Amino acid sequence: QSPPPSAFTLERLHQHLSQEQAALAAEDVAARSYLLGDFHVCLAQCLGNRLLSDVLRDLTARTTLIAMHAQTSEDAAQSCADHVQIVAALEQGDMQRAEELMAQHIQAIGNSLRLGAAQHDPLAVLRDALQPVPRPSQVDLRSSQDGKAQSSSPQRKKKLGEKPSSAIQGVRNQPN
Repeated sequence: QSPPPSAFTLERLHQHLSQEQAALAAEDVAARSYLLGDFHVCLAQCLGNRLLSDVLRDLTARTTLIAMHAQTSEDAAQSCADHVQIVAALEQGDMQRAEELMAQHIQAIGNSLRLGAAQHDPLAVLRDALQPVPRPSQVDLRSSQDGKAQSSSPQRKKKLGEKPSSAIQGVRNQPN
């Protein structure tokens, strides 16, 4: 196992965690969103990875507004708790555990933002309806037991000849 980061590094990370917790307690959504994103920049800086910290700073600047609108207070509190666990693993010198916790944390954030975006996206139903449909070349023209042709695509078991949904039907009938 790697030795724990320096006392200075750990102190800086703990200061950042305190700021996150204060923003959560004050229900300051703007500060909370900024600080939760900035934790990753701070961590990269503290561990001496300047390139990663620069990339993360740019990414954080681009995603903070999204987080302000999509991240719930509960998600934010969980994100802060994740950060606390990551710093605790670093304090113990368990870099592998810190990496695992960070990977889980990033995955959870991505999942929650995608879920939140889908729930608030008024065009989500339209996008789903406009997904590509199989071309005639993708259709198995062999007869099924009832004599109607079947789609060879396992995702689309609709029989040929069935009416498409009204959302898709209008798109199919449009001239190219």
